[in-house]
Order: sequence, then C-alpha cells, then structure tokens
Amino acid sequence: KTLLPSSLQLRARAQLELTRRQRTGNVLTAPANWRDRLPSLFPRHFSKPFAPRHGELWDWVTGIQAGARPRPFTAFWGRGGAKSTNAEAAVIDLGARGVRRYCWYVSGTQDKADSHVENIGAMLESANVSKYYPELSRRMIGKYGNSKGWRRNRLRTASGLTVDSLGLDTGARGMKIEDARPDIIIFDDVDELHDTLAITTKKIQTITQSVLPSGSTDCAVMFIQNLIHPQSIASMLADGRADFLTDRIVSGPHPAVEGLVYEQKNGRFVITGGVATWDGQSLEVCQQQIDTWGLSAFLQESQHDVDRAGGIWNHIEFQHEDYDKLPVFTKT
Repeated sequence: KTLLPSSLQLRARAQLELTRRQRTGNVLTAPANWRDRLPSLFPRHFSKPFAPRHGELWDWVTGIQAGARPRPFTAFWGRGGAKSTNAEAAVIDLGARGVRRYCWYVSGTQDKADSHVENIGAMLESANVSKYYPELSRRMIGKYGNSKGWRRNRLRTASGLTVDSLGLDTGARGMKIEDARPDIIIFDDVDELHDTLAITTKKIQTITQSVLPSGSTDCAVMFIQNLIHPQSIASMLADGRADFLTDRIVSGPHPAVEGLVYEQKNGRFVITGGVATWDGQSLEVCQQQIDTWGLSAFLQESQHDVDRAGGIWNHIEFQHEDYDKLPVFTKT
C-alpha cells in the first residue's frame, strides 16, 4: 500500500465516497436543525449544550437566504465563550447550505486572520464534513489537476465556497475571486488590548471605507468580539457610539458569569457566587482561568469589566484608616 499524508488520505476517501454515492444514489443528509447538525458535523467543537447567546447567533445564521441582505449580527461575548468556534463553523454551514459562496474573514492582523482560516480548513477536512458534504470538504482542482487555492490565507472548495483571510493591517487590496464580491464578511479579533485611539480610528476607516463597501448587495456581516477596552470598536458598537452597521442586531455583552462574587483567600481569588452562562465555561473552568490569567485579566477579558484604569492594583479593595492609626514612617 502507498502511504499518503493524512490530508491526502482524507481527500482520496472523500472522492471515493462521493463517487460511490453518485453511483448508488445513497447520499447522507445532515440534520435539518442546527442544534443537531453542528454536533453531527463537529462533535469535538460542539460537545457542550448551547447557551442562549449561541442560539441567537445560529438563529441568525440559519435565517440567511441567497439574494437577501440580513441585518448585521454583532456579538459581544467574553473570552472562553466559543466566539471564534461558532463564527468559523458558521462559514462552513452557510457554504454547505449553498446560500453564501465567498467569505472574507477579517481580523486585526493578517496572522490572526490566517489562523482563523486555517481552523476553517481543518474543520472542512474533518471526516464528518466529508460524510455529509463531500464536495465541500474537497479542494477545488484546476484543469490540470492543481489545487486552485488551499493556502494559509485562502480556501477554495470543490463545491464553490471560497474563504479569504484579511488583516486590517494589510487592507483589502487585491482581494477578489474572478471579480466576485464577498457575500459574507466576518469580523473576529479585530480589537487589540493596546490599540491607541489613532489605531482604532485607522481600523474603523479601513472597515468602513475598504472592507464593507467591497461586499455584495446581499452581504451578511458578523462582528464578534469581547469588549477589550472602553474605546474599542466592539465597545462602540455595543453602546451605540459607532455610526456604521446601524441596523445591527446586538447580542450581549454576555459575561462568563452572571452575578460574579469572589473573595481573596490566602492570596488566591476564589469564586464564591454567580451563575455560569455556558456549560462549556463552567464556574470550575472560570476558576481555573482566574488562577492562570489572574483576576484582573479575567474580569476584563471574560466579564467585560473594561472600565478599570489598568495595572496590578485593579482588583484590590483598599481599607481606609485614620491618620493617627498609621505606623510611624521614615522620611526619605
């Protein structure tokens, strides 16, 4: 037997399976309901019950139809809430249903955008996708048998779905497929923690003057991000300051824990109350994240507590003492 790389084996099996089904007429049909379809296609990614916020997004995704522009969907979910997993799966689901064919996946940097497209590629090549959608899991092949696009920044499937990555640090120059305009644009990881006002302004200009105007007339737009800081693009969209995507649907901001209560015990911050908003990020998982990231980072990244001034003293509750009770200080 000839040993092939796993990706080549997968494509070969997918092609054989497609040929067999075409010959026998035995085609597997994915579940019609997204709550059943997603675990069937991506059992590793969707192993936990869906939170209400996930339902908001997927009700929007399944409502998208060819030729019709949906209202933009903006989701403000905390870190660890499966933002990117759902956004990446949405691209595949829309391609599988045939209602969208050309996606721009946009992030703050080209490297981040490329990483998301690589994740989509891995999901497309999974065994379960090839079972239900063989052509979607195969690479588009040119006249002479060469792949027409399966790179770090571009995916082109045999079914006709194309996914391009776009970093706001590189712009939208030269991004097109045979004069086609993107009919879905997803913004994910657009904001950075240390973005200055000038950087944020430049990103907004790129989004509103280069990226969004490049979309088709029926373009579906998704923006998904945690708030990061008070002057981030996500914060402006969430509180109404942004003057673009004005007819947007707003999901959130949704924290990891509703009614979070914590206290310091032996130098460690411990969750003592609150309700996790998703089983995939339970209180136990949140406690692990606090232990690993630190309390300040967790509050900012997962709880959207972005009004803090910053620094290592954010989480400290100071005790005030009368001056005459202070110890004797040495002047230096």
